[in-house]
Amino acid sequence: MNRDDIIRMAHEAGFSDIIKKGVWITDGCWDEELERFAELVAAAEREACAEACDDNAKSMPKSEYAEACQDCAYIIRARSE
Repeated sequence: MNRDDIIRMAHEAGFSDIIKKGVWITDGCWDEELERFAELVAAAEREACAEACDDNAKSMPKSEYAEACQDCAYIIRARSE
């Protein structure tokens, strides 16, 4: 995840107007946006981890390690439910 990803997620979370005005969170009125932002960041990190597991599984096809990597990817993605 890089700076552009974080800015994109901040916009998705509803911080667009705040960012445009140069205002930051100082008065505690941004609880919903902060919660959504945290959810977006966590989802992006979960998916990055699951993709790393998928890549490991592909690098060693037909092995018990590949199956374990696939299981890990599934479990990581299931955490969002």
